[in-house]
Amino acid sequence: MEISVAADMKRNAPSYYLRFKSIFDFLKNCGKIGYQEIVKRPVGPYRRISFNKETDIIVIARIIDPGVLKKIFYHASENNIPVLYETDDLLLYERRNDAPIKEQGALLEYLTKASCIVTSTQYLADELRKYNCRVFVFPNLLDSRIWSAEKENRRDRTGRINICCIGTGMLPENLQFIVPAMEHCQRAYGSDVIFHLWGNERYIEKKIRKFKNIKLIEGKVPYRKFARTLQKSCFDIAVAPLCESHFNRAKSNIKYLEYSISGISSLFSRTGPYKDLADGQNCILVDHDPDDWRDKIVRMIDDRELRHRCSDLARMDVLNNYMLDKQWAEQYLSILKTMYDH
Repeated sequence: MEISVAADMKRNAPSYYLRFKSIFDFLKNCGKIGYQEIVKRPVGPYRRISFNKETDIIVIARIIDPGVLKKIFYHASENNIPVLYETDDLLLYERRNDAPIKEQGALLEYLTKASCIVTSTQYLADELRKYNCRVFVFPNLLDSRIWSAEKENRRDRTGRINICCIGTGMLPENLQFIVPAMEHCQRAYGSDVIFHLWGNERYIEKKIRKFKNIKLIEGKVPYRKFARTLQKSCFDIAVAPLCESHFNRAKSNIKYLEYSISGISSLFSRTGPYKDLADGQNCILVDHDPDDWRDKIVRMIDDRELRHRCSDLARMDVLNNYMLDKQWAEQYLSILKTMYDH
């Protein structure tokens, strides 16, 4: 079975590995499929599409550009090739303001035309099933070639508590929930508790930059390097605040997987992919309330036993249930075969 992948994301992006590359590499190494990409990186505003002569299935990963979608679906229709649309986000809405994206109408047209859709969560599947009845849920999985199963001996020799907030949590609408916690910790703990904000610094307001108990880690790094860095870090606690929105409710559990495999105890907003986690066991769930965030971060800081219990249980959960293996790969292959035989 030959797969042509059309992916509109950088090859260093987490979703590039989590949603198809690691899985397709696994299946390719087992001799089950062959695959290659057909969309080349943009040159200016344009993308070059090189269709493979031998293609059984086209997999589209997160593309929303109507021009690119039109070319791919035309080729697929002319050559009777089924199209799988893969996404782990509700791309119909803007991430920042929850408004419909300008390409929503065109994207809906192609979601309807797709032979099937594969998503990472049941909520997202239910949302997209309004437009296509053939929607499959395939969860995010970690690749053992990228994420080590060995427990790192991480310890800050200064004895301070290090709290990290990475990626989406740094957007102003999300970060607002933990600002009171930062202010409180600066007064109550001084330099004994440090917040590490890892992501795009332009999202950080001037008021927050002035806090003495934060450190900014700027810039994206290749996903493999990110994994190594996170697993060797001295982070004791991770926070993932999310506001309520269409986009966030449909988000996947990437941060739970990454923090847990790294042995970091975590706090998550009680929404989307995190609301069904075992509160007080493998994580702490927090309401959409700055005061609740402050109180529960303080609780995690002060309760060493709670931190260790959450991190240990979460790590075992991920190792037992969310690592890519032959059984998971066969499940994805069954989806591909369903399309191939359809």
